Amino acid sequence: MAHKKIIHIERSRHDQRMDMMYSHFHDRYEIYYLLSGERFYFIDNQMYLVQAGDLVFIDQYALHQTRDTGISHHERILIEFAPEFLKPLQIETSDLLSELFIRGGQIIRLAAKERKEIESILFELVRESAKQQAFGELNIKMLLVHLLIRAARSNPKSLEQRDVFHPTLREIIGWISMNFRDPSLSLEQISEKFSISKYYLCRLFKQNTGYTFTSYVNLLRIREAQRLLRETDDKIMTICERSGFENVHHFCRVFKQISHVSPMQYRKEYQETLKEHPEHSSILK
Repeated sequence: MAHKKIIHIERSRHDQRMDMMYSHFHDRYEIYYLLSGERFYFIDNQMYLVQAGDLVFIDQYALHQTRDTGISHHERILIEFAPEFLKPLQIETSDLLSELFIRGGQIIRLAAKERKEIESILFELVRESAKQQAFGELNIKMLLVHLLIRAARSNPKSLEQRDVFHPTLREIIGWISMNFRDPSLSLEQISEKFSISKYYLCRLFKQNTGYTFTSYVNLLRIREAQRLLRETDDKIMTICERSGFENVHHFCRVFKQISHVSPMQYRKEYQETLKEHPEHSSILK
C-alpha cells in the first residue's frame, strides 16, 4: 500500500460495450465524471443510472462497479487519490471530504452552468497530469481542492434515487450486507427467506453484480477483515471469525486472492503507512 502512486487521473472514451467484470474497493477516494453516454453504477448495495454531466464521489472502501446500459459509447474522467495527497491541507479539507464522500459516496447532477465550470477544472487536471512539468503536483493539488470546493458549493438539480436494481435483489443484497458475518449464511437460506428459486437467484445475482453469491459474500467479508486489521489489534484467528469465516486457512487463502497480500502483510503495510503519515490515522481508517 505504501508504494502506490498517490493520485491517478485519466480520461478515456469507449465506443464498444465495456463492463467492469467485478466490483472492487480500495483505500483511496474516487471521483468519476461522465462526459457522454450513460452507465449503470453499482455502489455498495445499490445501482444507479449515471448520465452525462453526473459527478460521482466514491468513498474509501466502498464497493463499486460500472456496467453497460445498452448505450455502449461513453467518455469519462476518473480521479483516484490517497488521503495523504492532500497532506498539507489535511485539517482544512477533512470536512470537505466528509461532505462529498459521505455514506460511501454520492452522485451529483450538475446544472448546465456548473457543469461547464466543473468540466473546465477536470480538463485542466487531465492536461496537468499528462504534462509532468515543474510544480505539476502542486498545481494538481490546487486544482483538486478547487474541484472539491466547487462541487461542495454546487446547487445540484433535485436527483431522485435512481436505483435500477431488481426490487427483490436490492432487498436481498441489503440483507446480506447486514448478515454476511454469520458463517452459516447460505444461498439456500436466502432462497427460503425470500421465497425465490436459488437457480433464478444465482442468475439474477450474476447478471446484476458480476459476481456469484459466494464470491460477493467473500468480498464483503474480506473488506470487513481489512477494517479489523486496520482498526484493532485482534489476532488473525479472531478476525477470521469476526468477519464470517470458520476456517483460518480458507480465510487466509481468500484474503490473499482478493487483497493480493496476506492478512499479516496487509496490517504491516498499513502500519508503515501510518508511520509515514501519522496525521492521517483517522482518515486512512
